[in-house]
Amino acid sequence: MKRPTAVGEDNAQGTFVWRKMASVIWILSVVLYAEFMCAVSVYEFLSLDCQDENHGVLGKDSLLKCFLNTRGDSVMLISASWWRPGGKPPLIIFRNNEVLEPEDPRFSFKQLPMSDSNIDVSFLVRNTVRTDEGEYECVVETDSGYIVVYTKAVSLSVTATYSKPDMSSVPEKDLQEGMEVTLFCNASGGYPVGMIHWYDQHGTNWTRSAEMMVVETTDKRTNLSSKVTLKASSITPQYRCLVLNNNGVEEGEAEFDLKFRKKEFVSLYCQDENHGVHGKDSLLKCFLNSGGKNVTVTAASWWRPGEKRPLIKFRYNKVSVREDPRFSFKQLQMSGSNIDVSFLVRNTLWKDEGKYECKVLTDSGYAKAVVSLSVTATYSKPDMSSVPEKDLQEGMEVTLFCNASGGYPVGMIRWYDQYGTDWTPSAEMTVVETTDKRTNLSSKVTLRASSITPQYRCLVLNNNGVEEGKAEFALKFREKEGDQGSMGSMSSTASTASTAVLIIVIPLLCGLLILALLRRRRIQPARRLSTHPILGAMYPEGSDMMEEGFLRKGVQAMQWITISSCSTSSAGLNKSRSMDTTLNF
Repeated sequence: MKRPTAVGEDNAQGTFVWRKMASVIWILSVVLYAEFMCAVSVYEFLSLDCQDENHGVLGKDSLLKCFLNTRGDSVMLISASWWRPGGKPPLIIFRNNEVLEPEDPRFSFKQLPMSDSNIDVSFLVRNTVRTDEGEYECVVETDSGYIVVYTKAVSLSVTATYSKPDMSSVPEKDLQEGMEVTLFCNASGGYPVGMIHWYDQHGTNWTRSAEMMVVETTDKRTNLSSKVTLKASSITPQYRCLVLNNNGVEEGEAEFDLKFRKKEFVSLYCQDENHGVHGKDSLLKCFLNSGGKNVTVTAASWWRPGEKRPLIKFRYNKVSVREDPRFSFKQLQMSGSNIDVSFLVRNTLWKDEGKYECKVLTDSGYAKAVVSLSVTATYSKPDMSSVPEKDLQEGMEVTLFCNASGGYPVGMIRWYDQYGTDWTPSAEMTVVETTDKRTNLSSKVTLRASSITPQYRCLVLNNNGVEEGKAEFALKFREKEGDQGSMGSMSSTASTASTAVLIIVIPLLCGLLILALLRRRRIQPARRLSTHPILGAMYPEGSDMMEEGFLRKGVQAMQWITISSCSTSSAGLNKSRSMDTTLNF
């Protein structure tokens, strides 16, 4: 009987233990459920609200908006940081109520401190650059009874606004009906690449007829340039271009009016390009055409474009302004049908080169024109020399020099031999600029001396290739000794021949003279008076005259022989000299 009783008691005790265990399990379950619900409630009232897509402008500040929403409850922020996905370390971090110094000073939080019911943890990027574009991640850690970490990914796109566009045309002005004109529109500094659209005043879209060019700058921005070519019409004189960004949003607009030629009663006909020589007078030719109608000039002036005062001005029938005494009008007859308003520049200088503008006001209208003046200087006559200067031999190396000075703009020197062969490619030329901007040219060419080609010439050309001067030069070769010996022998032969003639002839003449004198003395005592009439008839001047005539003829003969011998000697010497000249050449 005891045994069953013991078993019943044991069963009662086991049941009590199981009931207590079930109570404990139920209590634990309630506690765990309460904790779970508490955690869920914490997650429910905290959230990180960020703007997923943020937009920044190149060169300006960009803001990545992000707020920790606590649903009105106050929480303690342990840390906040911004990262590039996959990047280490963080771009910026807030911890222990302070911001650790970021690697890039452009980065910061929008505001501090960070304690409130709605904490602003937005990320501020100053002076945005293109490398700032991309994905970012915000990480926030709080202590709301439990440490909870919140993470949110956002993005930043960077753009740059184009500058205000500017428009122009070619031709710029003086258009006529039906003339072809090209319009240009330019805008710079935009990113990403945008586009340009064209419209006229009636709304017609000319974009399809346009050509656009994109140029990327060093900082990855882009410059847009577009042009459209059309026929000018006074019915449609206004055009506009619109600059759009990559999203098609308009960022700028410009308008342009075609400039047509005005119908004036007077016009200026000027020589567009005028040429002056340094140190001489230059004339800028300009005439006022009134179509045959007589007009009177009330004011006329010449200007340098961009300057505030005219160079010279005619007004009230006199020249009222003259900046430089070298300037004047060619004439002062300022009335008629074809008035000369040409501008005279005396003693032209380098600074006179450039653009000039003539403005004329008449009783029948206004006209103006722009002309140009170019100034040049002629080179001096060139001079030539050689090194060695003389005593050249066949095949010897010789350098020829040619110099010319005082020219402007820079010209050149060309080389030729007597057969027209161009030696210029073998020459070296040096240009030296003087203090007054003129230039001196010096050229040299080295070659082998040859008696076959002894003559050379250099030509000085201006910058337009027109010849301004030339010089010629003959190489001086050494005389040959054999030629000198032959010439000496020829001269000696001629001298010997003339001496021999004199030795033979002079004694002969002396003998004849002595014979004549002796004959004269012999005849004089024997002469009779009776013979005088007969002899007087034969020789009216007497026998003395006869003897004198004989003597005179003898002297003439001696002079003729002497002159002949001298001529023979001179001819020999002249022949030797001519041979010497030939050899030297």
